[in-house]
Amino acid sequence: MTDGARCRCGWPEGQPEGQPMVMVSQHPTPEGLTVYTRCACGTLQVRLGSAGAPVVARGEWRPVGRAL
Repeated sequence: MTDGARCRCGWPEGQPEGQPMVMVSQHPTPEGLTVYTRCACGTLQVRLGSAGAPVVARGEWRPVGRAL
């Protein structure tokens, strides 16, 4: 689930300008619009509603260049 107002990497979420995320895709679902975004750190995030909506799920964060 969510980690409050910051991504695990430390980037603040929900800023009206300069959001450090990019929308990857969006799909209509029975729950509403499901939006996949990627943080500047590379973490994939799932949001319900819009790119600025609270995160409902996110991938595991790893520093750039670190193998799985």
